Amino acid sequence: MEYSDYLDAYRNHNSSVEKFLVSKNDTSLEINQQHNIMVLVGNGFDIDLLQRYGTQKIDGRNVLTIYQDFFKECMLAMGKDENKDNEVILDFVNSIFFKELKKRYKNRDKNWADFESWLPEITNNYTIKELSDGLNSLQSCFSFFLDFVVNRDVKHIINQIAQQRKTNLAIRSLSCFLKDLSEEEYKTLFFPRTTAYKDIFNYLFVNFNFTNLLDNYIYLDKNAFDIHRDKYDIRNFQFYPNPKSCPTIYKGRTNTKWINESTSWSSILHTRVIHPHGQQSIPRSLLFGADDESLEKNRRESRFDKEYWTRYSIEYEKLFSQTQLFIIYGSSIGESDKWWWKEICSRLAKNYGSYPSAELIVYSYRKKFDKNAFVKKYVKDSKERIRVSNRIHVREYNNSDQNVFLSFKS
Repeated sequence: MEYSDYLDAYRNHNSSVEKFLVSKNDTSLEINQQHNIMVLVGNGFDIDLLQRYGTQKIDGRNVLTIYQDFFKECMLAMGKDENKDNEVILDFVNSIFFKELKKRYKNRDKNWADFESWLPEITNNYTIKELSDGLNSLQSCFSFFLDFVVNRDVKHIINQIAQQRKTNLAIRSLSCFLKDLSEEEYKTLFFPRTTAYKDIFNYLFVNFNFTNLLDNYIYLDKNAFDIHRDKYDIRNFQFYPNPKSCPTIYKGRTNTKWINESTSWSSILHTRVIHPHGQQSIPRSLLFGADDESLEKNRRESRFDKEYWTRYSIEYEKLFSQTQLFIIYGSSIGESDKWWWKEICSRLAKNYGSYPSAELIVYSYRKKFDKNAFVKKYVKDSKERIRVSNRIHVREYNNSDQNVFLSFKS
C-alpha cells in the first residue's frame, strides 16, 4: 500500500469533472506540494464517544468497548436463558481465554482484562487447538458485544453530530489541529513552515478500533464538504498554519513573514481510513493477538502474533517513508502495537533537520507522555535518540473538549 500521488492526478487532469471545469470555466489546476499525514487512532476515541452518547448501561454508566466491560457483560449474559446469543456466549465462557480472564480478575492482577498483553505467557500452557478455539470463540463473542454496545441508536447519534454543516467537526479537526499545540511546541514544529497555498493535505487514518465510529466522524459527506466548491478553482479546503497566533516569525515557502489565526491556505483535501485489525461489520476479520518476539520463534506460536496475520511490512511499511507528519490519538501506545511505534521512530530519525523530515504529535490523555522512555524503547541507536525526541511534540489534555482535533465540542 502506498499514498496516492494526487499531484500527478490533478496536473494531468485525470478527472472528467475537472476536465469539464477547465474547458468551460478556465479553472485553475495549479498544485504545489502534497503533505501526507498519518493519524493513528486508538480506543480512546471510541471510549470518549460512548461515554457521551452510549445507550447501554452497566452499574448506571455507559458500556464501553473495553475488555473489562466485555467480561462483565459475558458474566451477566450467562444467567439469561432467553438470550438469543447464549450459545455463542457459552462457547466463549467455556474457552481457556475466559477461564484465564476469570482467574486473573479474582486475583486482582493489574492487567487482568488485557489478554493481548498476557497472551504470550500462556501459549505454552495450552494446546494449539485450545488456543485457536479460544481465539475463535472470543472473536465471535466480541463481535456480538460490539453490536450490543455500538448499536443503531449510537450510529444514528454520531451520524447526526458528524453531519452538522455549520460546525463540522471533521473539517475543523483537519484544518485547525495545530491550535492544540502550546506556543513552545509550535515553535519547534517544522511542519507548518512547509505548507503554503495550493497544497494537497492527504490524511490517512489508521483506525485500530474494530468499530466504524471514527469513520463516521471523519467522513466528508456532500452536505458538509464540496469537492468543487469554487466555480473557478478546484481547491476545496482551508488549512490554518498558525490558528493560535503564536508569536513566531514564519520562515516558510511563501513570502509571508508573519502569519496569524486569520491566515489560511486555500488547498485540496483528501481523507482515507484503514482498519488493519479488522472491522465490526465483518466479524471474522476481528484480529486478536500480541506483538511479541517470543511468538516469532516458531510457526506454532506465530499464529497468535498480530504481525503474522496482518503482514504489516508488506501492507503498510511503504507508507512511513512517504509520511511527513504522524499523529497518535486515543492510544495507550502499548506493546501489542509496537510495530507501528518502531516504524514511526525509524522515520523520525531520517532526513533530520531538513524537509522532508518527519514529525510526530502525541495526544496524551490525563498523564505526562514520557518521550525519553518511548524513544529509548523503540530506537536502538543511542545517537539517534536525541534527534527523534526533538521531532516529537506532545499535547496533554484532561478532556477532549479542550482539543480541536477529534473533539465533540461544537
